[in-house]
Amino acid sequence: MGAQGSFMIWIPYGNGFKQLAPAPRFFKAAYASRFEVQANQLQRPHNDLRREYPLLLLDVPHVAGAPFRAVRVFSSDTTQPAPQNSIAYMATTSRAPYHWIGDLTNGQPGYFMTGLPNATELWEIVRCEPDPADRCTFLLSPLRLPHGLPRPDFAKITEPILRGEAEQHWNELENALITHSSYQLVNAASALSEALLRSFLEAPRGHGRSLSQMLETLKDELEAGKSNFSYLSYHAMHKIRILHQSVQHPSRVVVNGGPIRPGLGLTLAEDMIVVLSALGLVQ
Repeated sequence: MGAQGSFMIWIPYGNGFKQLAPAPRFFKAAYASRFEVQANQLQRPHNDLRREYPLLLLDVPHVAGAPFRAVRVFSSDTTQPAPQNSIAYMATTSRAPYHWIGDLTNGQPGYFMTGLPNATELWEIVRCEPDPADRCTFLLSPLRLPHGLPRPDFAKITEPILRGEAEQHWNELENALITHSSYQLVNAASALSEALLRSFLEAPRGHGRSLSQMLETLKDELEAGKSNFSYLSYHAMHKIRILHQSVQHPSRVVVNGGPIRPGLGLTLAEDMIVVLSALGLVQ
């Protein structure tokens, strides 16, 4: 691969090299382990993404359908011959001691990070399929909402303080989603749920009540047939409450089966869209 921004691609050909035209489209990438993503410790993969010669992903055909993608992973190899002012890249294999292979073998599949350093995307490794030369084709699943986040209109919240809280917590949820911070996303979803319940319950009964207590009130209102919320939004907020308890009380992580996986955290954003839609705050 040509250096200094030329991005021309050569392949070995006879006793020399042959340029590929048109050049295949590669994407810069870095590997992040499951622990790094769950703990939001992403500085190392961010630094790897900024390296002069990062990992490269090449999309290949697959039959899994959207939203999956299949890729080959290439890493730089200075020991291999290359044309002048170029760097050699080799397809990674399942036999080499790469971290992503080791983690996948141990049942802890990680993620490939792509995109700009300040706007990255994470792709979870679903499986690896080696070819006869042991070169791996990885099936990846995106850690993002398929249609992005809507822009809610909180004008229906008449009390200015509660409206400001709802807007702030939604912004926090957006930032947590962008930075792949599952725990911050849980906190923001819980706080936003409380603000919405205080705003739209028929009988909020004071601002000092907990999310659990307000959900009990919501259940009574739903059963009485006089609620602004839907049954689906009620269950979505109950899920948020349970996950928020895990965040606030680390000892419960063991009871709940382990730390919050990024994919599970991502569903909270979808749950909040369900709640907002029930209240008519998003289209």
